[in-house]
Amino acid sequence: MESDKSALLGRVLKQFSGAEMSDVLADRLPGTDLTSLLLEVMRRRAARTSAAEVMRQYRTDRFVAPAVTDFRALR
Repeated sequence: MESDKSALLGRVLKQFSGAEMSDVLADRLPGTDLTSLLLEVMRRRAARTSAAEVMRQYRTDRFVAPAVTDFRALR
C-alpha cells in the first residue's frame, strides 16, 4: 500500500517540472490524481498535528469548527 502511494505521488509530482504548480493542479491534473494528491498531503499534515495545535486552530481559525452532525448518527 505504501509503495502504491509513493508511485502515485512520484507520477503526479513529475508533472510539476517546469510548470507552475497552480496551472498543473487547476488545469492539467486529472481529478482523480488531484484527489489522491490532496488526500496524501492532508494525511501527512494530520499525522504531524498535535492535539494542542488542533485546539489552537479551533480558537483562532474561523474555518475550524466542530461538525454539526451528531457523531452517533454518522456511525
